[in-house]
Amino acid sequence: MYWVAWAFVICAYLAISVFAVYMTWREHQRNPHRSIVMTGISYLLCAAWPLAAAVLFAFAQWRPAEFAPADRD
Repeated sequence: MYWVAWAFVICAYLAISVFAVYMTWREHQRNPHRSIVMTGISYLLCAAWPLAAAVLFAFAQWRPAEFAPADRD
């Protein structure tokens, strides 16, 4: 059953990355005055930022109990 969840996560990651690469490509078509290094870095970051966002979301969801705020009644 976990493979279904992982397949969904991987498909979502790929969809977001492909959309980011497409939008970056469109931006480079409108403004072609960039160096080859910056173009390469921008495409690499399209694949990296969804992973970084997922890691931050995971740490925010599954933090240890000692860091969780106490319930005040």
